[in-house]
Amino acid sequence: MFYWVLTIDGQSVSTAYWVIRMNSLSGNRLKQQLLSRFREQFHDRFTAPELEQIGHLLEIYYRNVSNEDLEGENDTDLIGAVIAHWQLLQRRPPGQPRVRVYNPTFEAHGWESPHTVIEVVCDDMAFLVDSLSMGLNRAGLTIQLTIHPVVRTRRDARGRLLQLQDDDAAGSAESIIAFQVEKQTDPEVLSALEQMLLSVIGDIRITNADWQPMQQRVRSIRERISRRPPPLKDEERAEAEAFLAWLENGHFTVLAYCE
Repeated sequence: MFYWVLTIDGQSVSTAYWVIRMNSLSGNRLKQQLLSRFREQFHDRFTAPELEQIGHLLEIYYRNVSNEDLEGENDTDLIGAVIAHWQLLQRRPPGQPRVRVYNPTFEAHGWESPHTVIEVVCDDMAFLVDSLSMGLNRAGLTIQLTIHPVVRTRRDARGRLLQLQDDDAAGSAESIIAFQVEKQTDPEVLSALEQMLLSVIGDIRITNADWQPMQQRVRSIRERISRRPPPLKDEERAEAEAFLAWLENGHFTVLAYCE
């Protein structure tokens, strides 16, 4: 066992550093292991509602991450990453994304990574992970790890987090995305990455606003062709309908059309 110092709200808290090789744990066992360590180490460091929120996030944070991607990680860093993302989740005005790009250290953040970490909290929308990934690739970065749970939240009018809820519960769906990329040490680069990602999320919001109306337009054109067939050969009309159905089924993102 080793010991490390976690900084919470400016206060240093000594806690045990348990090193566990995650490649020997199944997904469910990993979740239980992290929850057990979290409750053991932090039960007196957070309020009861905060413990409930962090525990809920721990249960789902690594749900879709393979054991191979977590190979060699220790539970201290895995728990610390969740607590850090939960802190970013705490306050978010309606419709406003939050992005943090940083290099976590034990002294400052209570966990560490050999990579630069990018944390995102925003409304759940289509195209998020792919678009943000392409933005990072255009910046010349290679993504080492991607984490993307979707949570249901309840917030007050000022955007303060009140509750994390089950997947099927009422509430707003929010995307929690984390990327790890090769370490960047220049503060200007970190700031530029943050601004770039915020810009990409803004574009995604516009795209989502247009995407559904465009989908509805494709559907209406296909239905009109079926109701009032144009003067085409049967095979040409069938091909046109099949193509529109293919577009409608999510194989293509239509952003505009002209008549």
